[in-house]
Amino acid sequence: MRSRAYATIATAPESGIYRSSRRAGEPSRRSPAAAAFLSFLWPGLGQIYASQPLRALFYAVPPVLLLSALLLSLLQGFERFVVSLLVPSFAAAVVGLAALHAVWRIVAIVDAWRVVRLRSGGGRRSLVLVALLSLAVLAPHGLAGYYVHSLSAAGGLIFNGGGSAGPTIPLDDLLGEPGSVAHPPADVPPRETPSMTPVQPRSSGSGGGEPQATTILFVGVDSGPGRDHALTDTLMVATFDPARNLLSMVSVPRDTGRVPLFDGGTYADRINSLLGHAKRNPDRFLQGPIQTLVREMEYLVGVPIDYYAVTDMAGLERAIELVGGIEIVLDHEVNDPNWGLHLTPGTYRVYAATAMRIVRSRYGPGNSDYMRARRQQAVIKGLAQRAKDPAIVARLPELFSAMSQIARSNIPVERLPDLLALLDATDSAERRSIVLAPPKYAQRIPPAEVGGRYMIELKMREIAALSVELFGDRSRYSK
Repeated sequence: MRSRAYATIATAPESGIYRSSRRAGEPSRRSPAAAAFLSFLWPGLGQIYASQPLRALFYAVPPVLLLSALLLSLLQGFERFVVSLLVPSFAAAVVGLAALHAVWRIVAIVDAWRVVRLRSGGGRRSLVLVALLSLAVLAPHGLAGYYVHSLSAAGGLIFNGGGSAGPTIPLDDLLGEPGSVAHPPADVPPRETPSMTPVQPRSSGSGGGEPQATTILFVGVDSGPGRDHALTDTLMVATFDPARNLLSMVSVPRDTGRVPLFDGGTYADRINSLLGHAKRNPDRFLQGPIQTLVREMEYLVGVPIDYYAVTDMAGLERAIELVGGIEIVLDHEVNDPNWGLHLTPGTYRVYAATAMRIVRSRYGPGNSDYMRARRQQAVIKGLAQRAKDPAIVARLPELFSAMSQIARSNIPVERLPDLLALLDATDSAERRSIVLAPPKYAQRIPPAEVGGRYMIELKMREIAALSVELFGDRSRYSK
């Protein structure tokens, strides 16, 4: 008759001393399933259960190192870590490490199960548990990998300008070739304007010394209901100067006409049609549509523009919807019966439909395109702040996927973490929001001279003084 591994024989009960009756060479009664489950909780725990400390150390140390690296990255800032996932090299490294970690955990589970099974015998039925635990490891790691890949892929469409990075959208066709801000080709000298000094090409290197100012041109393209063309109804130059702790936002009204062009001559129509005009006349505007607009805004505002970000205004509504609404600050009353708005100055939590009515409204007492431009600035600031909220991190792939259909930028993805840190620094900065509107910075053009349309003309002397005040020696007007 086969002997039992453990007997229930003991020494005299009154002595209180018991001894094991397991015979030499008989298997341990430890459970392979328990060992597998312990290593599922953390690699190496199952090996400790199997009395294999060196094996436990071998399996436990790599996950500890990986967790430490993750914690160090998160200590740099949660938002910064998430934005870093848009960088392809960093995203690929995260996906690769997640895959290796999943494999390592599964190997640790199988090894713990195998070691105990070889000692105790049997345990084949626990193979089902090993398979289930392996699936339980793969599921979250696969989901994390998909999340990171989706975020990186959508970010690549937005910040690579679309085009070769993925399917083109109408915005790609309007903007022309993606790429960095272009300056006139070397073999096409700029044509001077008597009253203006042409913008000089500048080096893209930042050099050393004090922190460098960063300038971004925000463009809102509005095709609008019933239109067969797109107009840039939002033109805003935002600059943050860390040395002066100053965030300035300068908006050029959509009805601005008779603007002096950066390479000579005058554009007689409204500036909000310049992008489309450059698209239709490639022989005249060799830089391409978006680069032409960037150079023109550099020329008018007088500050070098580092990057552009172009958004279809219809897509702005989708972005606000995905983040669950934004908070905006109104510094003036809005009473527009056309849009059903009656808002007094103050702070509001608004959702997509209301936000779009706010940025489109320009009728009612005291309302105008200039007031609308100021509200557009408020909405952009509100969206930027909302995007930093950890509560929406889970929806970032969906948000970026939607934005990839309506937004384009030449900001290098590698610079996004730095720009996020710069955005954080603006929270305590002095803020200047200016619209180049009449009567201080512009004047109305007599309707008879422009076919009865409403158009304004910029007062360049006043704008030159403003540019020097805001940007110092970075302003071309300071030369």
